[in-house]
Amino acid sequence: MMVKIKWLLWVVICQVYWLAVSASGQGCMAVRGSGHCPGLMHADLKPTALASTASVWQVSLGYRWFKSDRHFVGDNERHLPRYRVVENRSSFYDIGLHRTLSDRLSVALTVPFVYSQRRASYEHDNVHRYATHASGLADVRITGYVWLFDPRSRPRGNIRIGAGPKFPTGDYDVQDTFHSPTGRVRRAVDQSIQPGDGGYGFTVEALGVLQLTPSFSGYMQGFYLFNPEEENGVRTDIVTDNPYFRTMSITDQYMARAGI
Repeated sequence: MMVKIKWLLWVVICQVYWLAVSASGQGCMAVRGSGHCPGLMHADLKPTALASTASVWQVSLGYRWFKSDRHFVGDNERHLPRYRVVENRSSFYDIGLHRTLSDRLSVALTVPFVYSQRRASYEHDNVHRYATHASGLADVRITGYVWLFDPRSRPRGNIRIGAGPKFPTGDYDVQDTFHSPTGRVRRAVDQSIQPGDGGYGFTVEALGVLQLTPSFSGYMQGFYLFNPEEENGVRTDIVTDNPYFRTMSITDQYMARAGI
């Protein structure tokens, strides 16, 4: 039975990887990085490990680097002249603090920081590519976790779910200098590099862990951020008749991943 489960897990992991490499581009990138889950380290389900990690603190540091410089409309890539290319570069630093309360319950605090740079011409004089920047504390999250099954009776695999609030601690109206045809102006940078989104939210997570061999375990993880509010009131300064482009949105976010 365990061999069948292992093969099934490998098939699922390969399928997730195939979907990831063949996914279509989303066009205009308006969502910041998210999804660092500090409780992922606590995945050793053996009773001896649970006994040794009960009621302790864990600290984690996550780093991700992101670059976006390709333009898609649907699944078709548009090859633009160099001066029209929009390029985002971001570094995300996530500090996680995880508290194990018992062999089934835990709570985690995620404190993210970000540094971003965006180069574009259309936001400036439509000729030269200038850079704008944003950095600082992003939106803090607190998450409570519970293992669905008693780890002492399921030492080789389990499922953990988590939920908690997201707070608008990140600045969502960072200003920088833009080079307009009539001179320099100072206004809000693009939404895609703002550290925060300006709204209170709620996150749900799920983590499945399965021991494949004595030395390796596989996991699958899902994360969703619900943001009930629609807009944060910051003007985009985009000249258009479409009202949805005039004010920055407070977007939902989701993430799925698998690994060993």
